[in-house]
Amino acid sequence: DVMSDDEFGGGENSLTKASGEYEMSSHDIKPTTSQIHGFWLINYKGVNRANVILQNIDNVENWESDAVKNSVVGQAKFLRAFFYFRLVRMFGNIPLITTTVKDGSAYTVQDYKEVQQVEPDKVYELIFSDLESAITTLDTLDFSVTPEKAGRASKYAAEALYARAFLYYTGYYGKTELASVGATKDKALGYINDIINSGKFDLEANYGDNFLLSHEYGIESIFEISHMYKGADWGNGYMSEGNMQSLMMGPRFLDDKHALYSRGWSYGQVTQDLYESYDPADPRRSVCAITVEELAALDPKFTLSDKTFERGFEHTGIFNIKYTTKRKVNPDTGKALPRSTAPGHRR
Repeated sequence: DVMSDDEFGGGENSLTKASGEYEMSSHDIKPTTSQIHGFWLINYKGVNRANVILQNIDNVENWESDAVKNSVVGQAKFLRAFFYFRLVRMFGNIPLITTTVKDGSAYTVQDYKEVQQVEPDKVYELIFSDLESAITTLDTLDFSVTPEKAGRASKYAAEALYARAFLYYTGYYGKTELASVGATKDKALGYINDIINSGKFDLEANYGDNFLLSHEYGIESIFEISHMYKGADWGNGYMSEGNMQSLMMGPRFLDDKHALYSRGWSYGQVTQDLYESYDPADPRRSVCAITVEELAALDPKFTLSDKTFERGFEHTGIFNIKYTTKRKVNPDTGKALPRSTAPGHRR
């Protein structure tokens, strides 16, 4: 959103102009822009790991059953399709790699200098083929029944990704199908109907519940990226097993004593125009954005002053509350846990 008129890049001060967030906000994106570089790295690392599994799966012996082995193949193909869908939407023509690169690869331009880029159609052919294969082998998981499998892709996740990829491919490129792999509107619609008719999914009664920790793997969730409470690798494109976005967008509290929200870095501040474009009674506004005054009022013991809060760069005083530094509460004590970089999953 920082590349649109809905958010500013934000950050600490005018030196933030050297940051990736500001480069994206001002449309001055370079190959070295940290978020773009990190996006390339993390997705090609994912592609390579999927390729490692698919390339070596037949060397593994003593499977519990063929169904378990086939499910692992389906997981790998789903993830490869997922990573390539992210890459092709961001970059268009990209290297299409279906074998392992090398152990410990940095996934730099040098790693791919011998690999020719391909047109998006070729990438989508692999995406649709991988997802069709995954649909035939993946389980119809119910996370409420098998919570230990939460985070794994199900048949329905593969069907949903197929439909989403088809919508994007046909919409963005003005196509009606991808005949080379039989990707058609009827097939995508059939997958959507299978998800709907499964009876496993529905809308949350309260829209805001989608963004609460207590509703992870909830009734609306078809696939989630599970995050750990772990910091980022700053020297490697912000790659992290934690959800860095929340820390970047959090309010710039100085003493970190707010009961419900911990200190953040005030990137991606919501514009006044966007905030005021919503009717105050519209539930989306209160769920998606919050003013610093409203934040302060949530904690009766918190006093808003220049000793407790700092105005960052491009300050609007309005924060994205969906993905911000909500504290996780210890259910045994009722007290907030220490500050972390991973307050929520991605759905």
